[in-house]
Amino acid sequence: LSVGDRRRARIRIKGGEKAVSELSKRHDLRVSALGSGSDYTAFLHHLGIASANLSFGGEAESGSYHTLYDTHEHFHRFIDPGNVYGTVLAELTGRATLRLANAHVVPFDFSGLLDNIKKFVAEIEELSGTQRKETARINTLIDTGAYTAALDPRKSLRAPRRHAPVPHFNFSPLHNAIAKIDRSIALLDSVDLINLKARQLKKINRLLYTSERIFLRDQGLPRRSWYRHQLYAPGFYTGYGVKTLPMIREAIEERRYAAVPEAVVGLGRVLNALADRIDEIHRSVQR
Repeated sequence: LSVGDRRRARIRIKGGEKAVSELSKRHDLRVSALGSGSDYTAFLHHLGIASANLSFGGEAESGSYHTLYDTHEHFHRFIDPGNVYGTVLAELTGRATLRLANAHVVPFDFSGLLDNIKKFVAEIEELSGTQRKETARINTLIDTGAYTAALDPRKSLRAPRRHAPVPHFNFSPLHNAIAKIDRSIALLDSVDLINLKARQLKKINRLLYTSERIFLRDQGLPRRSWYRHQLYAPGFYTGYGVKTLPMIREAIEERRYAAVPEAVVGLGRVLNALADRIDEIHRSVQR
């Protein structure tokens, strides 16, 4: 079995309903978003250099990370006897590196990227809708005295304070930009990227491998200017754990609703810039 086959089998066995359903609808595996806590942090989150983190895991928890038991002997006796997984991982990363280094045209897949962006936007819309319904439910319980009736009057615990209603946000700038990227990708997919002149090839590859930098915001994210990527960031309260579309997502989660429209417009500009970059690549192919 290939690494991909084993990953698919694991998703079928332990994945959620959405993950299993998605598996039957696509020919490849989704690339997960990167948070922080590893060597790629400065490259991706600050400099906007496309990065990847390849690893194996999930069969069992080692329980020895950052302890005195994390020794060479322990690893080879209990974690990876025979160094089987370590060898396969070296082969996998080596092949990926060679593929990137020797490709005629840098193998960046904008379709896969856009698929993830669509997923992130759908999650944001679902988050705001869920929070709106839950806020209305809790406020109703507060207004009707349900919390007060349920609490022990002899104790100091009181009913929670009402939350401001969750507004309906206008996400159309994101959907319009996504539609523009879709059209740009279709144009690029219709041209031949094989028979290019040396001058074209150099320019196109540069446009491709620097495309990740389009997602940077010069002033960085609110309260942490060093993190500049607008698609991914470690959550402000989650440590290394990733938050996708962090400016919008965290504003909604933290109920800073006034910040959402500006964040949506800002991300819309970034997505439109990505479409412009793809169009520039398309024009360069035709020249």
